[in-house]
Formats: sequence, C-alpha cells, structure tokens
Amino acid sequence: MYKSLGMSGVDVAGIYNPERFTSKANAFGLQPGFAIDLTLQKDDKGNHWDLSKTEHQKKLKGLLWKEKPAFLIGSPPCGPFSPLQNLSSHRRTAAQNEAILAEGRLHLNVAAEAYMEQHRNGRYFLHEHPKPSRSWREPCIEKLQAMDGVYTVQAPMCKWHMKAEDGQGVGLVRKETCYVTNSAEMAKALEGRCEGRHRHVHLINGRAREAQVYPPKLVNAILKGIKKELMNKGEISELSSITAGPSPDETSSEPTEHFFNPDVKTEGVFDSVTGTPLKTDKVWEARREEMTWVKKQDLYEVVDEQVCWDETGRGPIGLKWVDRNKGDALNENYRSRLVVREIKRSSVPLAEFESFSAMPPLAALKVLCSLLVSKKVSKSGQPLKLRLTDISRAHFYGQARRRVFCNLPEGEEIAGKCALLKRSMYGTLDAASIWQQTYADVLKKNNIKQCVAWPALFYQEDSDLRFMVHGVLSEKFEYRVDGQIGPEATDGTAMCVLNSVLEFNKDTGVLTYEADPRHAEHIIRALNLEESKSVSTPAEKQKLTDVLAAEGLPELDETATAQYRSLTMRAAYLSMDRADLSE
Repeated sequence: MYKSLGMSGVDVAGIYNPERFTSKANAFGLQPGFAIDLTLQKDDKGNHWDLSKTEHQKKLKGLLWKEKPAFLIGSPPCGPFSPLQNLSSHRRTAAQNEAILAEGRLHLNVAAEAYMEQHRNGRYFLHEHPKPSRSWREPCIEKLQAMDGVYTVQAPMCKWHMKAEDGQGVGLVRKETCYVTNSAEMAKALEGRCEGRHRHVHLINGRAREAQVYPPKLVNAILKGIKKELMNKGEISELSSITAGPSPDETSSEPTEHFFNPDVKTEGVFDSVTGTPLKTDKVWEARREEMTWVKKQDLYEVVDEQVCWDETGRGPIGLKWVDRNKGDALNENYRSRLVVREIKRSSVPLAEFESFSAMPPLAALKVLCSLLVSKKVSKSGQPLKLRLTDISRAHFYGQARRRVFCNLPEGEEIAGKCALLKRSMYGTLDAASIWQQTYADVLKKNNIKQCVAWPALFYQEDSDLRFMVHGVLSEKFEYRVDGQIGPEATDGTAMCVLNSVLEFNKDTGVLTYEADPRHAEHIIRALNLEESKSVSTPAEKQKLTDVLAAEGLPELDETATAQYRSLTMRAAYLSMDRADLSE
C-alpha cells in the first residue's frame, strides 16, 4: 500500500484551488495537504502564490516531492481560453491579447506537468475546465488526455446544483464542464448529463465570475470519489478514515495553553479522560514538575520562526496541557503532560507503523503471575519476584527523527522564535514508536532478546529474566519501582498493574488477580445498583415471556443508547479478566 511504503503522504492537495478541498478533507476521513492559489498567502510576510514565477514553480515541485499527495486537484485560470474573452478582444491590441493567452498557457503547462508527475509516480490527479474552453486544444492537455489510464468525462454544473439569479429569479446553471483524471472511480463519480427538467440561467452580464465557485455538492462528490478510490486501492481503510481529525496546520486558532495561578479563581481544570474536576493546587504542582523535566531533558533548541515557515510552509505547532489523576479519590496520583498538538498528520509522510508502538498482550501479565507461583525460583535458584517499574517521562528519552517545530513553552517565549525538537515529545505522531525503539535498543544491547511475535516482550535466558532489571534501566533512564511482590521479607504483598490488583500471600504462595475494580464500580454506579443485593450465579437465563415483553419496549433515546454502548464495551473489556462476565 502506498502509505505503508511511504509513497503517499497526504490524501488530497490542490493547485489553483483556494482550499476548497483541503479545508473539508478531514470531514471525509481524508488527510489534507497543501493548497496553492493566487488568493492564498505563500508565507507569513504576505506574499501570495504566483505559479507564473519560476521560484514558486520550484516550491510546488518541492511540495509534490515532500507531501506526495494521493490526489492532486487543479483548475488553472480558464479566462484566457474562454469564448467570452473573444467578445472583448477588439478592445485590446493584438500584443495585449497574445500576452493574456501566453500567461494562460504558462499556468496550464504548470498544471499539466504536475498532473503528469502524479501519473508517473502512480498517484492520482483531477483537472477541470469548462467544455467550451480552447484549453482543450492545447498540446499539453491533449498529451495528458492521450496517456494510458487517463479518462475524460463531461457533466453539467446543474448536476451539482450550481445556481445563479437573473431577471426571472434563481435558477440552475448548466455550464458544461469536462474533467480529466486517471482515477476510474473519480471519472465514474463526475460523469453525467442534464436531466432537462429545469430552467437554466445563462452566464452573461457578469454572472460568469460567480460560477467560478464550486457548489458544495460537487466538492463533496469529489472528496467521496477520492475516498472510494483510495479505499479500493487499500491506501486507507474504514478504520483509518474515522481517525481523521484536526490537522496541526490548523493550530493558529488553538494557541498554546499556559499555566494558571492556583490562587486566582478559575473555571476549573478537568481530568482529560474522565472529565472529573481536579484540584487546581495539585494540577499546578504537577505542571511545575513537568516543566522541570522539559528543561532538564534539553528537549528543544530555539530557532527562528522563519525556519519553520521555510521548511514546512506553516507556523509552529501549538502546545497543550493534558492533566490526569491516574489514581482515585482516595489515592491521588496527579500527572500533567505538556504535549504537542500534532493531532492528525505530519508534514513529512509517516508510514502507518511509525505512529504506534507495540503493547504486550494482557495474557503476558497472567503468564508472569503463573510463573511466579508455579516455578517459584529462577534457573540460578533465586526466588522469583514480580516488579512494576515506571520510566519517568519515557517519551523524552528518544531522539527526534523528524524536524518538528512547535511553540516555545510558557516563560521561554521569544518574539520571532520557536522550538525545534531535539527529542521526541508527547503529542508528536511518532513519539510512541521512537520510545519503543529506544528501550528495545537498550535491552538488546544487554543481551535481552526481543520476542518476534510481540515486540514489547523480552527475555534473558541466562538470568531467567522476563522483565527489566535495575542495571539495564539505570544505564539510560530515570525510573521508580511502583511495586514488587515476592516471597522474601523485603518484598511487598500487593501492587496494581494496569489498574488490576495483584495480591500475594507469602504463607501460602497464592497470588490473587482482581480485574480493574473501577470498571465494575462505574457500571454499578451508572445503573444505580449501589443498594442492590449481589447474587452468587454469574448469569440468569431469561424466560420466553421476558424476551417477548422486552420486544415491546420503546427504543432507547440517543443518550440512553450512548450509555448502553459505553457500558457494554466496558463490560466486554472487563470480561477478559472476569469469567462470570464472559458468557
């Protein structure tokens, strides 16, 4: 698949298009890329794009190489080729008419070269111009249409509900339009003809300019065509399409979040996962600790903001605070993370696997528990123990693989400057992948073998080690031991792993494993069952009369449906550790 191989970075980009497609791509599960148009600024200095300039043409080629858009959509100026241009040609000199046509041909050739670059590299393009346009007789377009796998289709704009107003009122605009594309799905989606059951408004008396705006129905049809083609080719899936969200290019509307003064009354801070109100003094303390780590780990270097614009074509990405109480109301464990808002995609294309890290299977924890109570001792005769180790600010240890620019943290701001990450940071797309590679390299360097099937599992045969040891960890990371259970006097008897409670009885050697109790408590609370009596049987078979009675109950409303789905999936997750729920 193109994306997995790094051949395609974004799903849709546009030339001679004022963001009409890239601005709506996320709503269709597509990743937006660059948009180039005479109306759009090229940089923060107010310079606009002008593809008649050689410098801007080189920038376009660089963006095509860098972002590798799966689809490139173009609609170069058609005015110089329009029949309406002939109606006013007598008002200009022959030299002026030739200059207008020459500029039109220049833009048409720039677009055609970009389309051919897409086609040569196995990616897609879409070109649009009105059917009556003389551009269809230009050599560059004729050459494009003659290429293998290229389709030319036609459809009127009234198919897409383009409207205009004349003396008789609002009506549909016919405006026969031709499209050239190398996407079979796109050609199929756009081809059509007028049904002839409505009145047409003629594009005269200045109405032609208004018809340059694509109707929303056409924009939606093109984006749907892109998605269908990419799904057919396996470049995106239903699963990956629903992960689309805001792009980091849109961070200008979301400024970097700052500290708050705990002594000043605020609207409150809430847990980023549960939504539970947090204590502001505790959050303040957690945020201060995080900033200490940011400075300690030398996460970034300060560079001119212009460097960011020159390399990415965008401003630096904003920062955000993520606050959590990873404990509960009785045993508080406040954590705050300063994260980069790289929510959806990066300027440098990433293969899908580069956005994730491996997670050990839940069964691995149960295997470790089983070995503790069954083997009891290691190969060297030492008593087996189970230890939980937490790496402090794990993502800060990996070296950055990409040049990621973000805003400077609060208190470090300098006018005209931004941060270039030297290490990975929470919120960057490849942070988890970099962390996995970082700890895997350290472990393998110490003769600890990595599991082939599960990259997050390791084993050292000589010491019978199935986890991380002190010497290995202290070599590179700062860490703390969050719990250790075992048979010796210095060992503890209980600890919490992934919110599951493990208790070890040193006298009997029995280890009990309790699934995350918070899930069960949440379900009971949500169903108002706190005062209900428990039963000894895991399930109760329904009678036929009960089933028939349930069928006559009214359908759940939207709120109740959402709660039902949430509780069902919570119970399904819990059932992996609760045999009484797995029936």
